[in-house]
Amino acid sequence: VAAQVSNPLASVDSLVESLPQMFLGGAAGKALTSSVLSKASPAAAKKFLASEAGQKAAAKIGTTAGLATVAVTEGMSNGLDAKAEVLGLDQATLEEGSPYFNELMAEGSTFEDARMKVSNRVFDVTAAISGTVGAVASKLTGAAKFEGNLFNPDSAIGSIIKKTAANTASEGAEETIQGGAGAAAGNVAKKLYVDEDQELSEGVGTAAGAGLAVGSLSGAAVGGVSNTIQGAK
Repeated sequence: VAAQVSNPLASVDSLVESLPQMFLGGAAGKALTSSVLSKASPAAAKKFLASEAGQKAAAKIGTTAGLATVAVTEGMSNGLDAKAEVLGLDQATLEEGSPYFNELMAEGSTFEDARMKVSNRVFDVTAAISGTVGAVASKLTGAAKFEGNLFNPDSAIGSIIKKTAANTASEGAEETIQGGAGAAAGNVAKKLYVDEDQELSEGVGTAAGAGLAVGSLSGAAVGGVSNTIQGAK
């Protein structure tokens, strides 16, 4: 967190990068809700969404969409970062730390092919772990509910969107867990396929701290905007 405070521009850059995931979850929730109600007339759909049962159904649909979005975006983002890191390694580094790479080379693979196969394994492991943990964290903190219902102001979650402090806390907690989990997932993958001496805790605390700072900023920013828009109506 201290690093983010001392370098506010880095926090702003990270905030800008994190916002698309939040809006993507909201868009997915809105689209899924519209799809479910597509066979009903506009009047019937509006009446249903205004009812208690409709509000609960819309919130549930939005949360599901939010969870799916988090799982995909977290998994892909962390997986691609880890893959790119492996693809930047030279042959000597991989020969020194990766039994899997050495096995591939012994089987006749070229350096480029062997490195690509190692990077693919690293991507698979990192994406699977970080995507799963990210979705669980989003569910437990309530962030998925917030993100998935961002564009459903008339649902039961509308009152929660207006509570900027609650949004800040949930997004901050979610990003803290996801940031640390993403770093840890990459470390696990690298230990399995790149470097047997890889420390599993390397960079986890830093990533978690950065996630806390960025998540709190994004939750406050989006919650504040939502509150302003609702107040203007």
